[in-house]
Amino acid sequence: MKNRIFATIALVALVGCGDATGLDPGDVAGTWTAQTWTFTNLANTSQTVEIISLGAAFSLTLREDSTFTATITLGADVSTDSGTYATTAATITISESGEGSPETFGVVRDGNTMTLTDNNSDFDFNVEGSDEPATEVIVFTR
Repeated sequence: MKNRIFATIALVALVGCGDATGLDPGDVAGTWTAQTWTFTNLANTSQTVEIISLGAAFSLTLREDSTFTATITLGADVSTDSGTYATTAATITISESGEGSPETFGVVRDGNTMTLTDNNSDFDFNVEGSDEPATEVIVFTR
């Protein structure tokens, strides 16, 4: 009897979690606007820079055909990039057209909020022309 109850609970838990492949392009399709975009220095975690509060804007459009367009505005500079993306249960990998290696972010989606985390990023915290290892966290809403 205990085994049957445990099996029923396990089955309900599995069904409630969705499919085993995780996020698919239909789960994340839409235009996402960054609410925060934070870099934290790995060597000194008290050193952080939040880009959106400094006047930047970042929108990311993910399409169901696994293509994306990203627009980043920093002051008068506007850059638009495009390419493809792939998702798993816990990651999104962005492959920018014409660029080298793709970038993989940890991803958590909760309704219309999506958080991307990259623990292997770089940022010039001291504005001296050399990047330092950083964690990058972007919180988007759709």
